[in-house]
Amino acid sequence: RGFAIDFRGHGQSYPVGKKREALIDDMIFYDIPALLEYVKKKGIKEYFLVGHSMGGMTSLEYAALNNDPALLGIVPIAGPVTFTVGTHEKIKKIIKLVKFIRPFTNKVYNRIPAIFLRPFYPYVSKLPELRLLGNPDNMDTKEIGILMGRAISDMPLSVVPLFKTALKTGMVNYANGENYFEKIKNIKIPVLMIAGSFDNLVDPYSVIMEYDEISSADKSLVIAGKANGFREDYGHIDLVVGKNALIEIYPIIKKWILNHTKGRAVIDGGGDRIRTGE
Repeated sequence: RGFAIDFRGHGQSYPVGKKREALIDDMIFYDIPALLEYVKKKGIKEYFLVGHSMGGMTSLEYAALNNDPALLGIVPIAGPVTFTVGTHEKIKKIIKLVKFIRPFTNKVYNRIPAIFLRPFYPYVSKLPELRLLGNPDNMDTKEIGILMGRAISDMPLSVVPLFKTALKTGMVNYANGENYFEKIKNIKIPVLMIAGSFDNLVDPYSVIMEYDEISSADKSLVIAGKANGFREDYGHIDLVVGKNALIEIYPIIKKWILNHTKGRAVIDGGGDRIRTGE
């Protein structure tokens, strides 16, 4: 069985409390444990965490901070706990925009422009700025247009300083100043990390840095790109919603999870630095 959740402030979920804004720390310390407690009440004794982008980041940190015997493994898909200098340069314009809107609202409103641009996505998808989101050659414009109206969430400004600092220093920190990146060395459970070779938001080199930092003896890394046998060079969101994701990315995740489920023989062990699409 699988469960898909909306973190606080995302999708159909809202931040807890009227005055308190959401922090990524809250998702790690409260939201994931609440999800797993719910899963256990449904009779599921063991589980995997699979998360894309912020979901991958929070999965990494939950595994790093908790010795959870029921957690059999994690699959962070382009989950950033560190950023390269190149990524910072590409997102400078977004940071300037956030500075401009801060006096007028307590949120970065992503839903409104996304819904407004939805009918025009086929025409604007080739713009360089939108290549931060993914590789337009690997995305179906009609499906992405639907996604823009349903999946994009507003971001509380309480999250913005964290990412602003992370982009400047290259590291994501907890609210108390401790470093996300340093914590992942504590991960001992099996890990499958996936990155896009064309990802302009979470640079594949930052994912490689994270992979090297993790202590697990059973870890694998997939760089999804043509050089490794994939049909396209994957960007950020097309790792999960790209037109080739269902036939190239999801089967890799499914196979890895089945191989790491207790009671099943492991077909191929961990330790691969880069795996190609099969």
